[in-house]
Amino acid sequence: MAFASFVIAGILLSTLGRLFTNYLQSIHGFTCGIDDMILTGGIEKQRTELISGSYEKTVEAVTRFADIKHKKGIDESKLRTAVQTKLRNPDVRIIHPTIHDLEFR
Repeated sequence: MAFASFVIAGILLSTLGRLFTNYLQSIHGFTCGIDDMILTGGIEKQRTELISGSYEKTVEAVTRFADIKHKKGIDESKLRTAVQTKLRNPDVRIIHPTIHDLEFR
C-alpha cells in the first residue's frame, strides 16, 4: 500500500512539472534552449577576464581574514591552517560586516 502512494506522488509531481513547463512556454513565452546557453565571443572574453584574477583575489582575501602578511606564492596549507586557527579561536567573534552594521544601527 505504501509503495502505491510513492508511485502516485511521482505521477502527480511529473504531471505538475509538465503542466507548469507548458504554462511557462506557451503563455509567457519563456523558453531556454541550448542556443540560450552558448556564450558569444564578447561574453566569453568578459567571463575569462573575470575568472583570470579570481585565485589571486581569493588568496588576498584569505590572507587579510587570517591576518597574514600577503606573500607571493604562499603555501595553501599554511593559509588553510591559519584560517582554521582563526575560526576555532573562541575569543574571536566573526560577524559579517553587513550583519554587524544592522545590529548596531
